[in-house]
Amino acid sequence: MKFGGRRLLFAVGVIAAFGWPAAVLAHPSGHKDALHALHDVQYAVRQVDQAERLTLSAPEAYRRAAQRAVNVIVGRSNQHYHKKDGDGGDPVGALGRLGRLLQIASGTRAPWLPVIAGAWVNVTAAESSLEAALHADGLDEYRMDVTNALTSLDVAEGRGNELGVWGGLEGSLATTALGIPPGVVVVSGCAAPTRAPAYGVARGYLLYVSLPLDTSTLKLPEYFASNRFTLHKNMLIVYTASQKKAGVLCGKTHAVTADRSLHATPADSEIAPASDPDPSTPHLYTLAQAKQGRSIYRKYCASCHGMDLQGTAAPAVMGPEFLDTTKADGWTMTDLRYLVVNDMPRDAPGSLSPQQYAAVLAYLLAKNCYPPGNKPFPLKNQLFLARITLGPLFGTNKKYVNCSAH
Repeated sequence: MKFGGRRLLFAVGVIAAFGWPAAVLAHPSGHKDALHALHDVQYAVRQVDQAERLTLSAPEAYRRAAQRAVNVIVGRSNQHYHKKDGDGGDPVGALGRLGRLLQIASGTRAPWLPVIAGAWVNVTAAESSLEAALHADGLDEYRMDVTNALTSLDVAEGRGNELGVWGGLEGSLATTALGIPPGVVVVSGCAAPTRAPAYGVARGYLLYVSLPLDTSTLKLPEYFASNRFTLHKNMLIVYTASQKKAGVLCGKTHAVTADRSLHATPADSEIAPASDPDPSTPHLYTLAQAKQGRSIYRKYCASCHGMDLQGTAAPAVMGPEFLDTTKADGWTMTDLRYLVVNDMPRDAPGSLSPQQYAAVLAYLLAKNCYPPGNKPFPLKNQLFLARITLGPLFGTNKKYVNCSAH
């Protein structure tokens, strides 16, 4: 078992049904295809990333890297596959794996179906960008094409965060039936844990996994992260991000109640006390801090997210579409802070100081209409941040407020 900072990394398995008896075995084909697709996407990203670190002026090394990425995406039977450049060892390819998953889910209500469909679209877009890179006129054009490919592949892969999952293939493997390996014992996720190891599932969503404390060795993949766990009757109960859906999945009267101990993490004792701001109109930063964040953002972030946060090589981080997405996905201020502090900048995550990260977050809030206050954005995570949900702010005419003047 591995504890890393605020993360508990663990293997998960689920089944696409609700109320099935214990000892139901998984459907291995979906899991295998999803896992292979994830590995294929990661292999393609590594090939392009490694080529980007080269200092060679000869184009052949770059071309071969892009072709290897194409090979593992399309599979060996595709006309765009070139054997001489090598591949990631998967004869089917990421697109073949994702196509199989879409067939498996056809006519069902599998909770992972929309994510897999989105992954297929993004991997297809990445393959198109890589094909363009293979015929690019010069290194600058090549890099622009592969940057577009990396952006699409990042979305398809997904990212973990300290509350659970960020999405993509990683998120589906961590919280839905796609993560289930053969031979897993599955129980109702709407009942309190009584055995370990077991996987609590409701309607295709994994709500928790129970692990025996006397197990000496557990192989835990790093595609899942959670900071919600507790000890109960010689079991370690780990709650996933899907547990937040328990009220809907199980019915409010039958949902497993998570007490405060389920939210405790090793780092909670280090969180400084703070007064809760008004959750409807939180004032989380000072104007001076946001102004400082503007220069830091332009130095370290604008090359990917755009000088005006509009998105270029990476998604936009301001405006109606961004805020509508955060609302739809249930982001909290803790989610946003974790992503910025731990995953950014993309080429050097975690390299800025706490003051710099706080200032960048203040700038992002200012550009997204959140009003300034008299206290700066905190340097450490604080409990009240998890209770502030993100989303669009509106004026009196119910139209999105344009905050470009900040």
